[in-house]
Amino acid sequence: MIRDHENQRMGMVHDVVLAMPSGRIRFLLLDRTRQTDSNHEDLTFAWDQLNYDPNSGHFQSFSERAHTGKFEEECKEQEGTSLIRGRNLSGRQIQAVDGQVFGELREVILDVERGKAIYALFADTSGKHYPLPWAVLSYDGDKSTFHLQARQHQLRSAPHFGKIGGPQAPFDWSERVWAERIHEHYGVQPYWTVRRPG
Repeated sequence: MIRDHENQRMGMVHDVVLAMPSGRIRFLLLDRTRQTDSNHEDLTFAWDQLNYDPNSGHFQSFSERAHTGKFEEECKEQEGTSLIRGRNLSGRQIQAVDGQVFGELREVILDVERGKAIYALFADTSGKHYPLPWAVLSYDGDKSTFHLQARQHQLRSAPHFGKIGGPQAPFDWSERVWAERIHEHYGVQPYWTVRRPG
């Protein structure tokens, strides 16, 4: 939920805009079609103008003016950065460095307190789901494809679970023992130990 600078309820977030390849959250989108006075436009909130309350799970905007319109118009000056809606990432291919397709992206897991993507969940052709630390992926905007710096044998032994809704899922993304195992498998530093930009 997003509340305005006077703490009035504005509505629910329906999408997020990420800067690629860093995975930094740049904007949150609130769908005005869900409001009674709908004019079928999004409200776009710059991430740096929002405050997240972990106790309530809500966001508050400190700007007196909500930005109306498509996020592309809000982002014209974001040169050198590829911006993409979170919902448009689902289904993107994940390839190895040799071009072999591992599978497709199903979900992006965000840490809203850090303001960035921390995991990508992808599925292979057999229906197995693999959580990947965001740090092991690179993004090719021209081909709309993710590249994974791993070989096929690494994935065979990688932490994974069965089909969504199966007995091994869902699981707790914040469970540190499990998360450490994933990061160790791919040889990257756990995201919570990486110093936040300040």
